[in-house]
Amino acid sequence: MKKTKKNAKFLNAEEAAKVIGVKVDTLYSYVSRGFIRSEVVSSEKRERRYYKEDVEGLRKQKEYQKDPRKAVKSALSWVVGQFEFDGREAGR
Repeated sequence: MKKTKKNAKFLNAEEAAKVIGVKVDTLYSYVSRGFIRSEVVSSEKRERRYYKEDVEGLRKQKEYQKDPRKAVKSALSWVVGQFEFDGREAGR
């Protein structure tokens, strides 16, 4: 499957597996468990495409499990960002 602007939010099986760092068989397992959504591209070829946002989310989750400090840093960045407005802290 060629990537175009129309399907930029999708990856094929090989691309998705590479992003997550797993074999294609493991990708299929993640789909069957509901971790990654997919949809049929061609029923004749039994081809599917995988939602890029789900793939990226699972990649981040695996990354955070390997290094929990990254998860904490990401969460703190989000919290700090919620209290800023135009580069200033809210309430000032």
